[in-house]
Order: sequence, then C-alpha cells, then structure tokens
Amino acid sequence: MAFEVVPPGCLESDSAETDPAKRCSALAKMKAEDVSAKHLDAAVLGCDTLVAAADGTLLEKPVDARNARRMLRFLGGQEATVHSAVRAAAARISDATHPVSDSGRSRMPMSSGGSLRVSGGTARVRFRSTARDNS
Repeated sequence: MAFEVVPPGCLESDSAETDPAKRCSALAKMKAEDVSAKHLDAAVLGCDTLVAAADGTLLEKPVDARNARRMLRFLGGQEATVHSAVRAAAARISDATHPVSDSGRSRMPMSSGGSLRVSGGTARVRFRSTARDNS
C-alpha cells in the first residue's frame, strides 16, 4: 500500500488539554483532521506521542538535541508513562474521525538499559540514569 507522510499545518500548542491521555488523543485527532481537510480523497492517520514523568510533567517533542538530553537526564532513574494515539479521518465521510486502539500487551527491552511495558495503549517506561553528560 502506497502512502505519503504529510506534516499537519496545525500547532500542538493550539490544544489546551492538559490530561496526558486526552491531550495525546486530541492532538492525533487535530492532526488527522487538518491533513484530511487538505487531502479530500485520502484516508488519513494522525498520530501523537508524549511522555508524562512520574511527577506529572508533560514532555513533548524536544526542540533540539540539547533539549532531548535534558529531558533524558530529567527522566533518569524514574518511571514515566508514554501515551500514543492514532486517529483516522476521511474528509468525504461525515463524522469520520475514529480512535484506533491497541489492547495488546508486550514487553520490550530498551538499548539504554531501561525497560518498557505496554498495556492497553499506554506504556510505562523505566529510564536508567547515566553518568554521561553531553549537554
């Protein structure tokens, strides 16, 4: 099946939702609807992923490599929840945005020495702290 990756024109900052799971789903829906409105004959999938630290801090896309390293240091040694959402949309079908869920369970080792557990579309990640600091 051929497909094309089309970045949405909307901004994630346009969403005022603060609950991590709801924000993730809302952003995936917003992205799917934005792209679908510009590609009327296409079936569109909108996706989003964000991390909620144990203290509730939301970590979204890092702005650069330095910011990504800061996020990883912040998460070092603690468990975080990874939220991912996929929403489907088709502009020519009324009320066509539907959640796509994952009810599977899996365990996946992470190359950093951390661990990942997935259950019902939500992942819990344990980040291993490292002494290396390349800020």
